[in-house]
Amino acid sequence: MSNLLVISADLLLRTQISDLLRNNGYEVTAFADLPDALQSGATPDAVLLHPILPGTSAEDSLKIVRERWPASRLLILFGAGCVPSLIERCDDFVEISLPRELFLQRIEKSLLLADFLGREAGAPESPRTQLQTRNQFMSGIRWEIARKKRYQVESVVVRIAIDFFGKLRDSLGSRAAERSQRDLAYLVLKSTRPSDRVASFEDDGVAVLLTETSLDGSRGFVANMRSISASLSGTSWTISFGLAPVPDSADSTADSWVRLASDALRSAQRSGRGQARVARIDSGTIRFLELYPR
Repeated sequence: MSNLLVISADLLLRTQISDLLRNNGYEVTAFADLPDALQSGATPDAVLLHPILPGTSAEDSLKIVRERWPASRLLILFGAGCVPSLIERCDDFVEISLPRELFLQRIEKSLLLADFLGREAGAPESPRTQLQTRNQFMSGIRWEIARKKRYQVESVVVRIAIDFFGKLRDSLGSRAAERSQRDLAYLVLKSTRPSDRVASFEDDGVAVLLTETSLDGSRGFVANMRSISASLSGTSWTISFGLAPVPDSADSTADSWVRLASDALRSAQRSGRGQARVARIDSGTIRFLELYPR
């Protein structure tokens, strides 16, 4: 994404943002009001809108921009006069009070995320249609347990969740929080193989079954996910991981295997942000170990 449209009635803000983006390789068209922008014939990859415009309410400004450029990513330039509910109606937001370097980084991460996810006009609002149901996922778990018993095939269940999701929802609103969950699901879907299984666990993140994968092999998946989320998700959220290799016990069940991964995830999140823990059973005792020991 390199073609940007900036709309702001604030001359200083509009000039500073436009110059900053142009100096960093973006093509920028800037307007002081909506009528001029609408008549310009611009076809931007993204619209950066400061919704405090003369003669139009902030809500109407968002609606007009969304209807005029439905395929463009809409970013709110958030500052004085903006209300939190506006965040829930756009694709992303950038605080105009940020230092220039952080402001640019925030915009770049948002645009890179959109490119990575491959969103297009008319794309589904949620990736849930590409996710398995819990029943389908658990069926796959039972199959992998049977394969382990018969052929000693290794597999790993990974639970992934946004850290402090409740606080994120309280601060940004339910719709913005749901958008973060959706972004997480897309990132996971883009990072897994066709043979893997991915399911949404309601408000409790995502579950992944990495088939024919050892614990050492799963480290590559986690490392890739951590790298992508750190570079593309912006500053508003981090993710943690809980891993459980397929159990050796003859009486293992699908529920107990997923529960191990979920418990490992909770152990990781209690340790801080962006953590990864693996559940190991030694002599009947469950331990949660760091995936990357220091």
